Amino acid sequence: MPWLALTVFFGVVAATLCPEFCSLALFAQALTLFAYGALSMRDMTNRVPRLWIIFGLLWLFRLISSVALLGNTPSWVLSAFAPPHPVSALFMLGGFALGGIILIASAFYKYYVARLPEVANRALFWGINSAYFMIGIFLVGTGANALGAPGSFVLLFGTLGAAYAQMNYRVLDIRRELTSTVRIMILLLITTLVIFGALIVACACAGRRSSSSTKQVTPPSSCCCPPYRIGQGAPP
Repeated sequence: MPWLALTVFFGVVAATLCPEFCSLALFAQALTLFAYGALSMRDMTNRVPRLWIIFGLLWLFRLISSVALLGNTPSWVLSAFAPPHPVSALFMLGGFALGGIILIASAFYKYYVARLPEVANRALFWGINSAYFMIGIFLVGTGANALGAPGSFVLLFGTLGAAYAQMNYRVLDIRRELTSTVRIMILLLITTLVIFGALIVACACAGRRSSSSTKQVTPPSSCCCPPYRIGQGAPP
C-alpha cells in the first residue's frame, strides 16, 4: 500500500504543477513512474527487484540536473533534439521510455510463464494498465496545454486501475471481456452492413421502377391526331 500511496501522491502533484511549473512536473512524473513500477512488480512477483530500485534512484538523482538545465520549458519533447540542451532532454525521454518498456515487457513475460490462469490474468491486467499509464505520463509530461487535460484523465484511469488491482485478489478476466467486446463489435458490424445493404437495394429497386414507368408513358399527340397523306386536306 505505501507504493500505491506514493503513486497517487506524485501523480496528483504532477498533474497539478503542469504546465505552469513544467520542470517540477517532470520530476514528479519520474517519481510517479518509479513508484508505479515498484508497485506493479511487487504485485506480480511479491517483491521489488533490486535493479529497479538501484537504477531508478540513480536515474532520479541524475534527473535533478537535467530538470534544472531544461528549466520551465513547455513542450520539451518536441524540442528534445534541438539545442541548447539536447542531452538532458534525451536522457529524460530515454529514461521514461526505458522504464515503460521494462514494465510492459515484465508484465507480458509474467503472463507467458504463469502456470495458473489467475496469475496470468493478473499479469495481463498489469501489462495493459501499464501501457495506458505510460501514455498518460507522456501526455502530461510534454507540458503542452492541449495534451495536459487528456493526459491527466488517462493517468488517473491508470492510477485507479492500480488501486483496483491492489484492493482485489482477483481482477476482471481480461480475455473473457475482450472476447465479449469483440463479439459485440462483430455483431454490430454485421447488423449495420445488413441494414445499409437493405437500404441500398430498396433505393435501387425504387429507381428502376420510376425509370420503367417513365418509358411506358405514350405522348398524347400520337393518340389524338390521325395520320393523313401529304396533299390531302385534313378530314372533316
